[in-house]
Amino acid sequence: MSEAELFAAYRNATGYETECDCGDVIVSQLGTPAAIEEAVRLHQESTVHSQWRSWQEAVIALRRPTRRRCPCHNDGAA
Repeated sequence: MSEAELFAAYRNATGYETECDCGDVIVSQLGTPAAIEEAVRLHQESTVHSQWRSWQEAVIALRRPTRRRCPCHNDGAA
């Protein structure tokens, strides 16, 4: 969620709805900063967002370079 989306939501007193990067929708019945903060917090604790965050962490970990070469890819003779 971008800063512009948050500011637009603060100005909207009739409600708030936005799509999270995880694909789920965050909904707040009120457009107040406190209500939006609570809706975002509850969403981040949801199962869908938690599973997506775990998947993102796994993808990032797989992209990290290894510190030493895998033995099965060792070019040296045994």
